[in-house]
Amino acid sequence: MTSFHQMRRRPARWIVLLGCFVAGSATLGAGFVSVILYNKDISSAENTLRNLSLVLAEQTERAFQSIDLSQQTALQALDGLEEAWSHDLKAAARTYSFYQVLVNQVEQLPHVEALTLVDDKGRLLNSSRSWPIPEMDVSDRPYFKAFRDNPDLQLMIGEPAVSRVSGTLTVLVVRRMTGPSREFTGLIISAIALDYFQTLYREIALLPERAVTLARSDGALLVRYPEIQSALTDAHSVRLNSPRAFVGRAGGVTRSISVLDGKDRIIAVQNLKRYPLVLLVSDTVETALSTWYYQAALLAAIAALMDVAVAMACLLGVRQIRATAKRAEAESFLARHDTLTGLPNRILFNEEIERTVREAKQSDRTFAVLLLDLDGFKEVNDTLGHQAGDELLRNVGARLRACIRKSDLIARIGGDEFAVVQRDVEHPDETSALARRLIETMRAPYRLYGDLASIGISVGIAFGPDGDQDADQLMRRADLALYSAKREGRGTFRLYEPKMDEERLARRALERDLARAVEAGELELFYQPIFDLRTDLVVGFEGLLRWRHARHGLVSPHEFIPIAEETGLIGPIGEWVIQQACHQAANWPASIKVAVNLSPVQFKTGDVMAAVTHALASSGLPAERLELEVTESTLLDAGAVGDILQQVKTLGATIALDDFGTGYASMSSLRSFPFDKIKIDQSFVQEMNSSSGSAAIVYATLDLARRLGIATTAEGVETEEQLGVLRAAGCTTAQGYLIGKPMQAEHIPSFLVQSEVHPLRLQSSVEGT
Repeated sequence: MTSFHQMRRRPARWIVLLGCFVAGSATLGAGFVSVILYNKDISSAENTLRNLSLVLAEQTERAFQSIDLSQQTALQALDGLEEAWSHDLKAAARTYSFYQVLVNQVEQLPHVEALTLVDDKGRLLNSSRSWPIPEMDVSDRPYFKAFRDNPDLQLMIGEPAVSRVSGTLTVLVVRRMTGPSREFTGLIISAIALDYFQTLYREIALLPERAVTLARSDGALLVRYPEIQSALTDAHSVRLNSPRAFVGRAGGVTRSISVLDGKDRIIAVQNLKRYPLVLLVSDTVETALSTWYYQAALLAAIAALMDVAVAMACLLGVRQIRATAKRAEAESFLARHDTLTGLPNRILFNEEIERTVREAKQSDRTFAVLLLDLDGFKEVNDTLGHQAGDELLRNVGARLRACIRKSDLIARIGGDEFAVVQRDVEHPDETSALARRLIETMRAPYRLYGDLASIGISVGIAFGPDGDQDADQLMRRADLALYSAKREGRGTFRLYEPKMDEERLARRALERDLARAVEAGELELFYQPIFDLRTDLVVGFEGLLRWRHARHGLVSPHEFIPIAEETGLIGPIGEWVIQQACHQAANWPASIKVAVNLSPVQFKTGDVMAAVTHALASSGLPAERLELEVTESTLLDAGAVGDILQQVKTLGATIALDDFGTGYASMSSLRSFPFDKIKIDQSFVQEMNSSSGSAAIVYATLDLARRLGIATTAEGVETEEQLGVLRAAGCTTAQGYLIGKPMQAEHIPSFLVQSEVHPLRLQSSVEGT
């Protein structure tokens, strides 16, 4: 009996043991898979947050760099005002002209609410917030005391505070100003509207529990999305757990209980390279493991069904792992691609170019990097709106993608900047052909919401690998080539050449020398006579700027004027030219006028009206003897330029349209702007006896001017034949080497005497004209 029961219990025991073994195996298997999924989701979340933090840190850094640039630009403009105010920096800073500089800088940056200067005593010098300048003293503010008491402190980013003007939450970016001997001269302060960063981060933080935080390196909270109002309005009481301490200076990923919402979070931290700021992107652990909770519960239930349940659990687990990997892949794609065009972004481009450099060195194959910059995009964006600008960029991306091979890479690396990596280049001609194809493709008009727009593209090219050259050096070479292409007229391409490095260094040296040229007395005006073709008498002189460099001798205006325009020096130089011309012309006979050229940049960065008014008042020259010349490219900003020209004309000065026919103006410009004279460009004058096209342009211009009652001046007259044709065609005045070369001011009196003794009596050499 006992033996029988023992025999019955043995199979039961084996079944129980087998069941326990299978159940235990299923439980262990489910637990093992659960751990894998847990680690996978955590790792996926970390990678996603790390990539997003890289993107947002770069965008945040660019926003603060734009603030740096606006502050530097304002200070450079202030330096330019010193000459007019006899080296009195504080007086220059308190001028209305400098107030306009501050306002212009603020208007260009959507995230900057105000730009302010205070002196070394804490007194307000100027602010973009209001004019006239209110009385204000910030010497009792903690940030001023910190700069005053710590000579080594150069930059401070304050804590959030509610703006008394706009009512919005702002933070101050304060930078030290120093004098020639590094002495403390005051502060330049930018007030940043933090809602700008809220908007920026909202576009990225798509998941409900995802948060983006910007803090100072000491843990002081600046911005948090989603916003926690109590934390942001009392920022002095909120300190993060020293982000730099738990991830290191290079940034990283950690897990911590948030001091803001008390939730367990996975946090990716990026320290901004140039600023004492830390960017944190986080998800709650609950969100990261939302899928995993479901998986773990499902695996536990399936484990109770023994063998079949374990098999089903494994199958479901594999499917879920694939779904998780696909989601991570999609998020990784978004982090490395431009959302507007779908092209790779700068992050992916940098990774690919570094990989291409390594592979090219190993395989001894050549590749090319092409940097592309759109010509005219800003005008389209400003005139047709940002929506049209975005549509234009999408179309550009599609056209560029159609121009390259599948093995090549096209990326959008900035606002209107693109880049191409052309792999396996057998001969440089292949890259040149690609550049021509890109340029030609971009020229075709774009239809943007019913409007037609045309743009161009400039291309800079560098080949690699070249010795130990790395990706950064290759990009720098391509950028130098791009600069050369844009400087030589845009809509073209240039290959990098070693001399470009030398040109860059020489240009920087020339920029430094030009900044000191006015003070050093190296600039001077030459004057070219203008003759009336009806009386053969001198009626005026055109002032032509010359730079007599201490070491290089005479520097061509074609070389230094673009530098002056790009660096902002054209403002103070242009004011000096107007002042000098008026003072010297005041000593000439009353019948002689003086003409001065104005750069298009002067209308954007300087106060043309103030410069003219001051020059006339200080010199005593009647306004009727001053003629201002503007080029057709100046008329692109028709509204602002037209107002200024009308004000100048009200004074009594005359306005001339210079280099007519070579720029962008239409015939309607002659009706819309108050021109008194048209100057026919010398390229048409010198070719009119050999080119029927140039002759037709000259005759048409003279006829048009006569019908509109506008005087004309022909430039570059070098032969008697040219002069005869112009005289017969009814041209009013002329200038050129045949009549008189540019001369220094001291030679003008003797020239005028000589011209009266021997007046110009050249006759037309073309009969019947």
